Amino acid sequence: MQSPHSIFVPKTMLATYDAVAALTDTFCCDKLNDEYRDLARAMTAALCRKRPSPLA
Repeated sequence: MQSPHSIFVPKTMLATYDAVAALTDTFCCDKLNDEYRDLARAMTAALCRKRPSPLA
């Protein structure tokens, strides 16, 4: 199933996205489920797209 949320991430923020996604993926795998993982990825991508990004 494809997520309705956009996962576009600017090239300058890809490393940050990957680092945060790895942390949230691990947590969601251990404590939650795939739906929460997809939601966390979408939220991380949204934060990476903001200008200025709070993750920078």
